Amino acid sequence: MVDQVTSVVKSRRLRELGVPAQNASLRYISNPFVANCLCYTSSVWGASSNCLPAYSTYDLLKLLPARLKIGTLQVEKGVDGYRVYYRMPVECDPHTFTEVSFSATSLIDALFSMVEYMLQCGEPLLVHRP
Repeated sequence: MVDQVTSVVKSRRLRELGVPAQNASLRYISNPFVANCLCYTSSVWGASSNCLPAYSTYDLLKLLPARLKIGTLQVEKGVDGYRVYYRMPVECDPHTFTEVSFSATSLIDALFSMVEYMLQCGEPLLVHRP
């Protein structure tokens, strides 16, 4: 599951940037016997102070709008990993394109980079506010 869920560090970063815990389908829970124990979300774990949201690949995809004024979300799998990007036409030449793009060996890392970028730029994401 390591390549399908944000790490503890990245989960904390998303929380710092304002992504609500309700957008995570998993939680890291404090367990004295197992480091970074992962469990599915439930109302019992959701209210606990010893839980940290763990965002899945699907959770991050749900945060990103399919279309923005800047373009359409694209996800590609290549030989060396994944690329997540928004491709957009240049205003003065509709036949020329530019893009905001992030690549990584795992899809979760590429998606995390795009979500982090969008939040830092103030772009609207599809977050569920409590």
